[in-house]
Amino acid sequence: MKEFNPFLFAPNVRFTENTHLRVCQAKKDNKIYLEEGLTGTPHVQWEQRIDNGYPNVFYDSEYKEYRMYYSVFIRDDSHRETSLEDRKNTVYRETGTRESAILLAVSKDGETWERPNLGVCDYGGNRDNNILIRCAHGAGVFRDEHETDAERKYKMVIHNDRNHHMAVCFSADGIHWSDPCDWIGCDPAGDTHNYAWFDEKVGKYRVITRIWTDNQRIPALCESDDFLHWSDPCEVYRGDGIDDQLYSMPVFIKDGIYYGLGSFFHGGERNAEDFDCVDLELLVSGNGKNWNRVERKAPFIERGKGHYGNGEADCGCIYSSAPLDDGDEYRFFYFGGNGQHTNFRETSLMCAKIHRDELAAYVSEKGKLSRIITPMRDMPKDEFCVRAKLHENGNIRVGVSEFFTIHKQPQYLNGFSPCECTLEEMSENVYRVKFKGDISTVCDKICLVFEFTDAEMFGFYE
Repeated sequence: MKEFNPFLFAPNVRFTENTHLRVCQAKKDNKIYLEEGLTGTPHVQWEQRIDNGYPNVFYDSEYKEYRMYYSVFIRDDSHRETSLEDRKNTVYRETGTRESAILLAVSKDGETWERPNLGVCDYGGNRDNNILIRCAHGAGVFRDEHETDAERKYKMVIHNDRNHHMAVCFSADGIHWSDPCDWIGCDPAGDTHNYAWFDEKVGKYRVITRIWTDNQRIPALCESDDFLHWSDPCEVYRGDGIDDQLYSMPVFIKDGIYYGLGSFFHGGERNAEDFDCVDLELLVSGNGKNWNRVERKAPFIERGKGHYGNGEADCGCIYSSAPLDDGDEYRFFYFGGNGQHTNFRETSLMCAKIHRDELAAYVSEKGKLSRIITPMRDMPKDEFCVRAKLHENGNIRVGVSEFFTIHKQPQYLNGFSPCECTLEEMSENVYRVKFKGDISTVCDKICLVFEFTDAEMFGFYE
Protein backbone atom coordinates (compact mmCIF):
# COMPACT_ATOMS: atom_id res chain seq x y z
CA MET A 1 0.00 0.00 0.00
CA LYS A 2 1.23 3.46 -0.86
CA GLU A 3 -0.66 6.71 -0.74
CA PHE A 4 -3.59 7.12 1.63
CA ASN A 5 -6.53 9.18 0.36
CA PRO A 6 -8.68 10.27 3.32
CA PHE A 7 -12.31 10.96 2.56
CA LEU A 8 -12.35 13.98 4.87
CA PHE A 9 -10.34 15.95 2.30
CA ALA A 10 -12.63 17.51 -0.32
CA PRO A 11 -10.52 16.69 -3.46
CA ASN A 12 -11.05 13.00 -2.68
CA VAL A 13 -14.86 13.34 -2.56
CA ARG A 14 -17.14 14.74 -5.29
CA PHE A 15 -20.61 13.62 -4.15
CA THR A 16 -22.10 11.80 -1.17
CA GLU A 17 -25.44 10.15 -0.48
CA ASN A 18 -27.00 9.31 2.89
CA THR A 19 -23.82 9.89 4.85
CA HIS A 20 -22.15 12.57 6.92
CA LEU A 21 -18.57 13.33 7.96
CA ARG A 22 -17.69 12.74 11.59
CA VAL A 23 -14.49 13.49 13.44
CA CYS A 24 -13.01 10.51 15.30
CA GLN A 25 -11.97 11.12 18.88
CA ALA A 26 -8.46 10.39 20.05
CA LYS A 27 -8.54 7.98 22.98
CA LYS A 28 -7.22 9.42 26.21
CA ASP A 29 -5.14 7.21 28.48
CA ASN A 30 -6.27 9.25 31.53
CA LYS A 31 -2.74 9.37 32.90
CA ILE A 32 -1.02 12.47 34.25
CA TYR A 33 2.55 12.69 32.99
CA LEU A 34 3.48 15.99 34.64
CA GLU A 35 1.65 17.93 37.34
CA GLU A 36 1.72 21.68 37.69
CA GLY A 37 4.79 22.33 39.80
CA LEU A 38 3.53 24.67 42.53
CA THR A 39 0.86 22.29 43.83
CA GLY A 40 2.10 19.01 42.37
CA THR A 41 4.67 16.41 43.29
CA PRO A 42 7.53 17.17 43.15
CA HIS A 43 7.04 20.74 44.35
CA VAL A 44 8.43 23.19 41.78
CA GLN A 45 8.39 26.73 43.11
CA TRP A 46 8.95 28.48 39.78
CA GLU A 47 6.17 26.64 37.93
CA GLN A 48 3.42 28.66 39.59
CA ARG A 49 0.76 28.46 36.86
CA ILE A 50 1.15 26.48 33.63
CA ASP A 51 -2.06 28.09 32.36
CA ASN A 52 -2.36 27.08 28.67
CA GLY A 53 1.12 25.61 28.41
CA TYR A 54 1.24 25.63 24.60
CA PRO A 55 3.28 22.40 24.40
CA ASN A 56 5.78 21.73 21.60
CA VAL A 57 6.63 18.02 21.81
CA PHE A 58 8.98 16.17 19.47
CA TYR A 59 11.62 13.45 19.49
CA ASP A 60 15.16 14.78 19.19
CA SER A 61 17.16 12.14 17.31
CA GLU A 62 20.50 13.83 18.04
CA TYR A 63 20.08 13.79 21.83
CA LYS A 64 17.89 10.67 21.80
CA GLU A 65 15.19 12.10 23.99
CA TYR A 66 11.69 13.49 23.78
CA ARG A 67 11.52 17.20 24.42
CA MET A 68 8.68 19.47 25.42
CA TYR A 69 9.03 23.25 25.26
CA TYR A 70 6.20 24.98 27.11
CA SER A 71 5.04 28.31 28.54
CA VAL A 72 4.37 28.99 32.23
CA PHE A 73 4.03 31.82 34.69
CA ILE A 74 7.09 31.63 36.92
CA ARG A 75 5.49 34.33 39.03
CA ASP A 76 1.78 34.56 39.72
CA ASP A 77 1.04 36.01 43.15
CA SER A 78 -2.64 35.14 43.05
CA HIS A 79 -1.91 31.47 42.38
CA ARG A 80 0.97 31.29 44.82
CA GLU A 81 -0.86 32.94 47.70
CA THR A 82 -4.18 31.07 47.39
CA SER A 83 -4.39 27.53 48.71
CA LEU A 84 -6.06 24.76 46.72
CA GLU A 85 -8.96 24.73 49.16
CA ASP A 86 -9.44 28.50 49.05
CA ARG A 87 -9.32 28.51 45.25
CA LYS A 88 -12.63 26.62 45.15
CA ASN A 89 -14.50 29.61 46.59
CA THR A 90 -12.39 32.45 45.19
CA VAL A 91 -12.44 34.11 41.80
CA TYR A 92 -9.00 34.32 40.22
CA ARG A 93 -7.75 37.85 39.64
CA GLU A 94 -4.63 38.75 37.75
CA THR A 95 -2.72 41.14 40.00
CA GLY A 96 -0.28 42.46 37.42
CA THR A 97 2.61 40.65 39.07
CA ARG A 98 2.81 37.76 36.62
CA GLU A 99 5.97 36.84 34.72
CA SER A 100 6.03 34.32 31.88
CA ALA A 101 8.87 32.05 30.85
CA ILE A 102 9.70 29.23 28.44
CA LEU A 103 10.62 25.90 30.06
CA LEU A 104 11.91 22.53 28.89
CA ALA A 105 10.89 19.05 30.05
CA VAL A 106 12.50 15.86 28.72
CA SER A 107 11.79 12.14 28.56
CA LYS A 108 13.85 9.15 27.45
CA ASP A 109 10.87 6.90 26.75
CA GLY A 110 7.96 9.28 26.19
CA GLU A 111 6.39 8.07 29.43
CA THR A 112 8.41 9.48 32.32
CA TRP A 113 8.93 13.23 32.05
CA GLU A 114 11.47 15.25 34.02
CA ARG A 115 12.41 18.88 34.52
CA PRO A 116 16.20 18.96 33.99
CA ASN A 117 18.45 21.36 35.87
CA LEU A 118 19.69 23.37 32.91
CA GLY A 119 21.76 26.01 34.68
CA VAL A 120 20.62 28.67 32.19
CA CYS A 121 18.41 31.16 34.07
CA ASP A 122 18.62 32.44 37.60
CA TYR A 123 15.51 32.05 39.75
CA GLY A 124 15.65 33.16 43.37
CA GLY A 125 19.44 33.11 43.36
CA ASN A 126 19.66 29.58 41.93
CA ARG A 127 20.13 28.16 38.42
CA ASP A 128 19.02 24.62 39.25
CA ASN A 129 15.85 24.83 37.20
CA ASN A 130 14.47 24.09 33.73
CA ILE A 131 13.89 27.71 32.69
CA LEU A 132 15.20 28.63 29.21
CA ILE A 133 14.00 32.21 28.63
CA ARG A 134 12.32 34.63 31.03
CA CYS A 135 9.75 37.32 30.19
CA ALA A 136 8.47 35.46 27.14
CA HIS A 137 5.46 33.31 26.32
CA GLY A 138 3.63 31.50 23.53
CA ALA A 139 6.74 29.82 22.15
CA GLY A 140 6.76 27.76 19.00
CA VAL A 141 9.90 25.59 18.95
CA PHE A 142 11.24 23.07 16.46
CA ARG A 143 14.43 21.43 15.26
CA ASP A 144 15.11 22.62 11.70
CA GLU A 145 16.47 19.73 9.64
CA HIS A 146 16.94 22.07 6.65
CA GLU A 147 19.28 24.43 8.47
CA THR A 148 22.98 24.27 7.52
CA ASP A 149 24.17 26.74 10.19
CA ALA A 150 24.76 24.67 13.32
CA GLU A 151 24.13 27.69 15.55
CA ARG A 152 20.60 27.98 14.15
CA LYS A 153 19.62 24.31 14.23
CA TYR A 154 16.88 24.98 16.76
CA LYS A 155 14.43 27.81 16.17
CA MET A 156 11.93 29.54 18.40
CA VAL A 157 9.22 32.17 17.93
CA ILE A 158 8.05 33.99 21.05
CA HIS A 159 6.10 36.97 22.21
CA ASN A 160 8.79 39.03 23.97
CA ASP A 161 7.10 40.39 27.09
CA ARG A 162 9.93 42.84 27.75
CA ASN A 163 9.05 45.02 24.76
CA HIS A 164 5.70 43.48 23.74
CA HIS A 165 7.01 42.49 20.33
CA MET A 166 7.23 39.25 18.37
CA ALA A 167 10.76 37.84 18.36
CA VAL A 168 12.84 34.86 17.26
CA CYS A 169 15.65 32.97 18.96
CA PHE A 170 18.25 30.48 17.71
CA SER A 171 20.17 27.67 19.37
CA ALA A 172 22.73 24.98 18.57
CA ASP A 173 21.47 22.54 21.21
CA GLY A 174 17.93 23.67 22.04
CA ILE A 175 19.03 24.69 25.55
CA HIS A 176 21.29 27.71 25.20
CA TRP A 177 19.43 30.31 23.17
CA SER A 178 20.39 33.59 21.56
CA ASP A 179 18.88 36.78 22.87
CA PRO A 180 15.44 37.46 21.39
CA CYS A 181 15.64 39.27 18.06
CA ASP A 182 12.59 41.32 17.10
CA TRP A 183 11.23 39.94 13.88
CA ILE A 184 11.20 42.26 10.93
CA GLY A 185 7.81 43.12 9.47
CA CYS A 186 4.28 43.69 10.71
CA ASP A 187 4.02 42.83 14.39
CA PRO A 188 0.89 40.77 15.25
CA ALA A 189 -0.49 40.55 18.79
CA GLY A 190 0.99 37.07 19.19
CA ASP A 191 -0.66 36.44 22.59
CA THR A 192 -1.16 32.74 21.83
CA HIS A 193 0.77 29.62 20.85
CA ASN A 194 2.91 30.98 18.01
CA TYR A 195 3.25 27.64 16.29
CA ALA A 196 6.25 27.56 13.93
CA TRP A 197 7.56 25.07 11.37
CA PHE A 198 9.39 24.80 8.06
CA ASP A 199 6.81 23.96 5.42
CA GLU A 200 8.34 21.78 2.70
CA LYS A 201 5.27 22.18 0.50
CA VAL A 202 5.90 25.91 0.03
CA GLY A 203 9.62 26.09 0.93
CA LYS A 204 9.07 28.72 3.64
CA TYR A 205 8.95 29.09 7.38
CA ARG A 206 5.44 29.52 8.67
CA VAL A 207 3.89 30.64 11.95
CA ILE A 208 0.27 30.41 13.05
CA THR A 209 -0.14 33.37 15.39
CA ARG A 210 -2.96 35.71 16.46
CA ILE A 211 -4.44 39.06 15.56
CA TRP A 212 -7.50 40.76 17.03
CA THR A 213 -10.45 41.97 14.96
CA ASP A 214 -13.70 43.38 16.37
CA ASN A 215 -12.55 42.36 19.85
CA GLN A 216 -12.27 38.72 18.76
CA ARG A 217 -9.32 36.38 18.59
CA ILE A 218 -8.39 35.60 14.97
CA PRO A 219 -5.68 33.07 13.98
CA ALA A 220 -3.32 34.37 11.29
CA LEU A 221 -0.47 33.04 9.16
CA CYS A 222 2.92 34.71 8.68
CA GLU A 223 5.64 33.45 6.31
CA SER A 224 9.38 33.96 6.03
CA ASP A 225 12.30 32.87 3.87
CA ASP A 226 14.96 33.44 6.54
CA PHE A 227 13.09 33.27 9.90
CA LEU A 228 13.82 36.99 10.40
CA HIS A 229 11.75 38.88 7.84
CA TRP A 230 8.04 38.06 8.11
CA SER A 231 5.03 38.70 5.92
CA ASP A 232 2.00 40.59 7.16
CA PRO A 233 -0.38 38.33 9.11
CA CYS A 234 -3.12 36.82 6.95
CA GLU A 235 -6.35 35.70 8.60
CA VAL A 236 -6.84 31.94 8.17
CA TYR A 237 -10.06 31.24 10.08
CA ARG A 238 -12.80 33.11 11.91
CA GLY A 239 -15.08 31.49 14.45
CA ASP A 240 -18.77 32.14 14.96
CA GLY A 241 -18.61 35.03 17.40
CA ILE A 242 -17.57 35.47 21.00
CA ASP A 243 -18.73 31.98 22.00
CA ASP A 244 -16.61 30.37 19.29
CA GLN A 245 -13.12 31.88 19.04
CA LEU A 246 -10.15 29.90 17.71
CA TYR A 247 -7.56 30.50 20.42
CA SER A 248 -4.54 28.60 19.10
CA MET A 249 -3.75 25.98 16.45
CA PRO A 250 -0.67 23.76 16.17
CA VAL A 251 -0.36 22.22 12.71
CA PHE A 252 0.84 18.90 11.29
CA ILE A 253 0.98 17.66 7.70
CA LYS A 254 -0.02 14.16 6.58
CA ASP A 255 -0.48 12.83 3.04
CA GLY A 256 0.02 16.38 1.75
CA ILE A 257 -2.90 17.66 3.85
CA TYR A 258 -2.65 20.23 6.65
CA TYR A 259 -4.33 19.36 9.94
CA GLY A 260 -4.95 21.91 12.69
CA LEU A 261 -5.46 21.22 16.39
CA GLY A 262 -7.74 24.13 17.17
CA SER A 263 -8.47 25.15 20.76
CA PHE A 264 -11.84 26.95 20.70
CA PHE A 265 -12.63 29.41 23.48
CA HIS A 266 -16.24 29.94 24.58
CA GLY A 267 -16.52 33.40 26.09
CA GLY A 268 -19.99 34.83 25.50
CA GLU A 269 -22.97 33.20 27.21
CA ARG A 270 -22.17 33.23 30.93
CA ASN A 271 -24.79 30.60 31.79
CA ALA A 272 -23.69 28.13 29.14
CA GLU A 273 -22.27 24.79 30.26
CA ASP A 274 -19.04 25.45 28.38
CA PHE A 275 -18.67 29.13 29.32
CA ASP A 276 -15.02 30.15 29.72
CA CYS A 277 -13.89 26.66 28.69
CA VAL A 278 -11.70 25.58 25.78
CA ASP A 279 -12.47 22.62 23.49
CA LEU A 280 -10.05 21.00 21.05
CA GLU A 281 -11.33 20.41 17.49
CA LEU A 282 -9.77 19.14 14.26
CA LEU A 283 -9.43 21.43 11.23
CA VAL A 284 -8.20 20.67 7.72
CA SER A 285 -6.65 22.66 4.87
CA GLY A 286 -5.19 22.04 1.44
CA ASN A 287 -2.73 24.96 1.55
CA GLY A 288 -2.32 26.01 5.19
CA LYS A 289 -4.16 29.28 4.52
CA ASN A 290 -7.81 28.34 4.16
CA TRP A 291 -9.13 26.16 6.97
CA ASN A 292 -12.34 24.29 7.72
CA ARG A 293 -13.49 22.35 10.74
CA VAL A 294 -13.99 18.65 10.10
CA GLU A 295 -17.10 18.63 12.30
CA ARG A 296 -18.20 21.80 14.06
CA LYS A 297 -18.29 21.59 17.87
CA ALA A 298 -17.19 17.96 17.87
CA PRO A 299 -14.16 17.44 20.15
CA PHE A 300 -11.10 15.67 18.80
CA ILE A 301 -9.83 15.27 22.37
CA GLU A 302 -12.82 15.46 24.68
CA ARG A 303 -12.74 17.51 27.85
CA GLY A 304 -13.13 15.57 31.07
CA LYS A 305 -16.27 15.51 33.18
CA GLY A 306 -17.10 17.82 36.06
CA HIS A 307 -16.10 21.29 37.11
CA TYR A 308 -13.35 22.93 39.12
CA GLY A 309 -13.05 21.43 42.57
CA ASN A 310 -14.63 18.08 41.71
CA GLY A 311 -13.88 17.51 38.04
CA GLU A 312 -11.36 15.51 36.06
CA ALA A 313 -7.89 16.91 35.37
CA ASP A 314 -8.85 18.17 31.89
CA CYS A 315 -12.46 19.21 32.48
CA GLY A 316 -11.92 22.90 31.67
CA CYS A 317 -9.38 23.53 28.89
CA ILE A 318 -7.30 21.55 26.38
CA TYR A 319 -4.24 22.74 24.43
CA SER A 320 -2.42 20.13 22.36
CA SER A 321 0.96 19.70 20.76
CA ALA A 322 1.37 18.40 17.22
CA PRO A 323 1.48 14.59 17.38
CA LEU A 324 4.32 12.16 17.80
CA ASP A 325 4.25 9.66 14.94
CA ASP A 326 4.63 6.14 16.32
CA GLY A 327 4.14 4.36 13.00
CA ASP A 328 0.48 3.40 12.79
CA GLU A 329 -0.44 5.56 15.77
CA TYR A 330 -0.35 9.24 16.64
CA ARG A 331 0.25 10.38 20.22
CA PHE A 332 -1.00 13.82 21.17
CA PHE A 333 0.51 15.23 24.35
CA TYR A 334 -1.67 18.03 25.65
CA PHE A 335 -2.09 20.31 28.63
CA GLY A 336 -5.44 19.78 30.31
CA GLY A 337 -6.76 22.34 32.80
CA ASN A 338 -9.28 21.44 35.48
CA GLY A 339 -11.02 24.83 35.56
CA GLN A 340 -12.22 27.73 33.46
CA HIS A 341 -9.83 29.65 31.25
CA THR A 342 -9.87 32.93 33.21
CA ASN A 343 -10.38 31.41 36.65
CA PHE A 344 -8.33 29.27 39.00
CA ARG A 345 -7.21 26.01 37.43
CA GLU A 346 -4.36 23.56 37.73
CA THR A 347 -2.90 22.19 34.52
CA SER A 348 -1.41 18.75 33.84
CA LEU A 349 0.37 17.08 30.93
CA MET A 350 -1.79 14.29 29.49
CA CYS A 351 -1.93 12.17 26.33
CA ALA A 352 -4.40 10.83 23.75
CA LYS A 353 -3.86 8.38 20.88
CA ILE A 354 -5.47 7.52 17.55
CA HIS A 355 -4.64 5.55 14.41
CA ARG A 356 -2.99 7.94 11.99
CA ASP A 357 -5.40 7.02 9.16
CA GLU A 358 -8.57 7.22 11.25
CA LEU A 359 -8.84 10.92 12.06
CA ALA A 360 -12.31 11.26 10.51
CA ALA A 361 -14.87 9.07 8.75
CA TYR A 362 -18.00 9.21 6.65
CA VAL A 363 -20.72 7.41 8.62
CA SER A 364 -23.65 5.65 6.98
CA GLU A 365 -27.17 6.69 7.85
CA LYS A 366 -29.05 3.92 9.61
CA GLY A 367 -31.09 1.69 7.34
CA LYS A 368 -29.95 3.42 4.13
CA LEU A 369 -27.46 2.68 1.36
CA SER A 370 -24.72 5.29 1.58
CA ARG A 371 -22.38 6.39 -1.17
CA ILE A 372 -19.14 8.30 -1.61
CA ILE A 373 -18.21 9.23 -5.20
CA THR A 374 -14.76 10.53 -6.09
CA PRO A 375 -13.99 13.12 -8.79
CA MET A 376 -12.75 11.85 -12.17
CA ARG A 377 -9.32 10.30 -11.67
CA ASP A 378 -6.95 7.55 -12.75
CA MET A 379 -7.82 3.99 -11.90
CA PRO A 380 -5.90 2.70 -8.85
CA LYS A 381 -3.22 0.23 -9.83
CA ASP A 382 -1.74 -2.81 -8.13
CA GLU A 383 -3.03 -3.14 -4.57
CA PHE A 384 -6.19 -1.11 -3.97
CA CYS A 385 -7.49 -1.18 -0.41
CA VAL A 386 -10.22 0.50 1.60
CA ARG A 387 -9.87 1.54 5.24
CA ALA A 388 -13.21 1.20 7.01
CA LYS A 389 -14.82 0.00 10.21
CA LEU A 390 -17.65 -2.44 9.66
CA HIS A 391 -20.32 -2.72 12.32
CA GLU A 392 -22.58 -5.74 12.82
CA ASN A 393 -24.20 -6.57 9.46
CA GLY A 394 -22.06 -3.87 7.83
CA ASN A 395 -21.16 -4.09 4.15
CA ILE A 396 -18.93 -2.30 1.62
CA ARG A 397 -18.87 -2.54 -2.16
CA VAL A 398 -16.87 -0.55 -4.71
CA GLY A 399 -17.71 0.27 -8.31
CA VAL A 400 -15.88 1.95 -11.18
CA SER A 401 -17.91 4.36 -13.29
CA GLU A 402 -16.93 5.89 -16.62
CA PHE A 403 -18.68 9.12 -15.69
CA PHE A 404 -20.95 10.54 -13.04
CA THR A 405 -23.01 13.70 -12.94
CA ILE A 406 -25.06 15.22 -10.18
CA HIS A 407 -28.33 14.11 -11.77
CA LYS A 408 -27.41 10.70 -13.23
CA GLN A 409 -26.61 7.36 -11.72
CA PRO A 410 -23.15 5.81 -12.23
CA GLN A 411 -22.46 4.04 -15.51
CA TYR A 412 -20.31 1.12 -14.37
CA LEU A 413 -17.64 -0.44 -16.53
CA ASN A 414 -18.14 -4.07 -17.46
CA GLY A 415 -16.66 -6.19 -14.67
CA PHE A 416 -16.46 -3.25 -12.28
CA SER A 417 -19.94 -2.78 -10.84
CA PRO A 418 -20.40 -3.00 -7.05
CA CYS A 419 -21.99 -6.45 -7.40
CA GLU A 420 -18.81 -7.61 -9.20
CA CYS A 421 -16.58 -6.49 -6.32
CA THR A 422 -15.32 -8.58 -3.42
CA LEU A 423 -13.32 -7.56 -0.36
CA GLU A 424 -10.47 -9.46 1.26
CA GLU A 425 -9.65 -8.53 4.86
CA MET A 426 -5.93 -7.69 5.04
CA SER A 427 -5.68 -6.39 8.61
CA GLU A 428 -7.82 -4.60 11.14
CA ASN A 429 -10.08 -2.13 9.26
CA VAL A 430 -8.20 -2.68 5.96
CA TYR A 431 -9.83 -4.53 3.03
CA ARG A 432 -8.33 -5.31 -0.35
CA VAL A 433 -10.67 -4.56 -3.27
CA LYS A 434 -10.98 -7.19 -6.00
CA PHE A 435 -13.01 -6.85 -9.20
CA LYS A 436 -14.20 -9.35 -11.75
CA GLY A 437 -12.51 -7.18 -14.37
CA ASP A 438 -8.76 -6.60 -14.78
CA ILE A 439 -7.86 -3.15 -13.38
CA SER A 440 -4.73 -2.97 -15.54
CA THR A 441 -6.98 -2.67 -18.60
CA VAL A 442 -8.72 0.51 -17.38
CA CYS A 443 -6.96 3.48 -18.95
CA ASP A 444 -9.50 6.29 -19.20
CA LYS A 445 -10.40 8.66 -16.38
CA ILE A 446 -12.96 7.10 -14.05
CA CYS A 447 -14.65 7.82 -10.75
CA LEU A 448 -14.82 5.41 -7.83
CA VAL A 449 -18.15 4.74 -6.14
CA PHE A 450 -18.07 3.41 -2.58
CA GLU A 451 -21.37 1.91 -1.41
CA PHE A 452 -21.73 1.01 2.26
CA THR A 453 -24.17 0.25 5.04
CA ASP A 454 -23.55 0.17 8.80
CA ALA A 455 -19.94 1.25 8.32
CA GLU A 456 -17.48 4.08 8.86
CA MET A 457 -15.37 4.96 5.82
CA PHE A 458 -11.94 6.51 6.42
CA GLY A 459 -10.40 6.44 2.94
CA PHE A 460 -8.53 4.24 0.49
CA TYR A 461 -4.95 3.21 -0.33
CA GLU A 462 -3.40 2.91 -3.76
